[in-house]
Amino acid sequence: MFNLQAMEDRLSALLAHETHVGRRGLRLEALRPLHCLFATQGELLRRDFANMTGLGERTATPLIGNLLAAGLLRSDTSRGPVRFGIPMDGLLFLFPSLWPEAEADAAASA
Repeated sequence: MFNLQAMEDRLSALLAHETHVGRRGLRLEALRPLHCLFATQGELLRRDFANMTGLGERTATPLIGNLLAAGLLRSDTSRGPVRFGIPMDGLLFLFPSLWPEAEADAAASA
């Protein structure tokens, strides 16, 4: 069985890395709703995702856009519900040692 706490820790590490190194506008406040989407494999309305971050609308809306651009969120439409996404550059954090190609790409770009 997959350990949900481990995934929360991995998502936290990914967001912390992005906050300090990636500079793609991702924030640690996205951890709770991202983990919820991963755990349920469901969808959230964008306003519900924003509310779960605890951020104001003016901060949460661009955050959702940045998460979509980074591939951590997916949506079928520009205003539709969001679901968890797995970006290629996040594989090293989310599923370490699962895909050696992801580690090789990360090492090559470092």
